[in-house]
Amino acid sequence: MSQTQQGQRPEILYFGQPFDFLKTASRPDEDLVYLQNPQNCFQYLNEPRAAVLMAVVPDGNIQPALEILEKFEQESPKTSRILVVQGLTAEQFKTAVNHAHVHFCVDQVDFKSRWREILDRAVQKYHRSNARSQLMKESTRQFRELEALNSSLEKIVLERTQHIETSKEEEDEKLNKVRSLIRLIKELAQTSSFEELLLLLRKEFRKFHKVGDPILVYQAHLDRVEFISFQSGQILFTHKKDAFPFTNKISMAKNEMLKCLANHFGRPLIRALYIPLEMKESSYHGAQAGLCLEANLSESELELVVDFVRERVQSIAI
Repeated sequence: MSQTQQGQRPEILYFGQPFDFLKTASRPDEDLVYLQNPQNCFQYLNEPRAAVLMAVVPDGNIQPALEILEKFEQESPKTSRILVVQGLTAEQFKTAVNHAHVHFCVDQVDFKSRWREILDRAVQKYHRSNARSQLMKESTRQFRELEALNSSLEKIVLERTQHIETSKEEEDEKLNKVRSLIRLIKELAQTSSFEELLLLLRKEFRKFHKVGDPILVYQAHLDRVEFISFQSGQILFTHKKDAFPFTNKISMAKNEMLKCLANHFGRPLIRALYIPLEMKESSYHGAQAGLCLEANLSESELELVVDFVRERVQSIAI
């Protein structure tokens, strides 16, 4: 709400020829201010109470007055602008309306007979402009608040949608894992030989492109370690009489194990993941088994493989 709307009286400013009858003609609800020096008008630019600016020209030279009125049009557009001219001509009227865009342009004789009506209309126009300006400000403020609220709601909806989508993806992933494990258990139950077991394990790890073919190592007798591996796509059975450094934890193979594998297969192994397996049936008390996966993996990739292995290792036994 503007200051005039809050109880302060509007100011009617005028400069040029003074009118004696106006000195005592102002109402209690308005201030009539005569500015002897026209340059003092500029002190009232954007003054909230400056409702009307009136220029009274006693001769035909309207240009200085128009310059002041034009300045108010540009910088204080809510102020109503009046031009009163002694002996107003049609050309002066046209110039005042087209160049300074005055709201009221009247002859001095006409103004003296209608001055109250003209001033009242000018003040009312100021109040309408002020109210329209306040309404625009309030509308803009409400629009910005609505925009902010809408943006906030869109953000909440997006976050919740993403959460729902993420939850659904997580649930789908869990379901797929369970289905995959059930399938593996069923397929393991149907294996009847080491060859079938190794082929099944190779298929399980095929999703990891940097993981090589599995090597099954087991010891069912005191002085013999068996190796089942792939060579040129074919399953190869080999053995050695020395001991093998089995461990009971899923881990990257130590140097001793890598050296043992390299010596046996006649080629170097840079990195390998070792997975201990359960030996179900063996007359040898120290029977052990494990799966070796040659794997050139980064730490993050290795974590994925290890998690994948942990989900399945309980299902694998020989």
